Amino acid sequence: MSVHGTFIVKGDGLPGLYSRRGTYKVFEPIEIEGYPAVIASRSVDSRPDGMCDISIGVTEKLVYEVQLLFNTGVEKPADFNNPCGRAQTVAAEMIKTMKAGG
Repeated sequence: MSVHGTFIVKGDGLPGLYSRRGTYKVFEPIEIEGYPAVIASRSVDSRPDGMCDISIGVTEKLVYEVQLLFNTGVEKPADFNNPCGRAQTVAAEMIKTMKAGG
């Protein structure tokens, strides 16, 4: 499994993502540690392929993106076709760590 976290400091934040929601193949509002978030994917639904992208609105303009990708191969995890549950758990832990200053 690989996880990538990226701060998006330029742009129009999570409200901008909502304004373009019609251009996304997947757009599911959620909440991560009290912050508004969205599971979003533009061109294809990659969840059955073991990939999940979550955008978290940390402030009005600051977005933290988490991308989780399961390794493919013989030993796929049981939740391979549903990676967003684990991605949400990882994103929550990342947010907790940032809030704690660690």
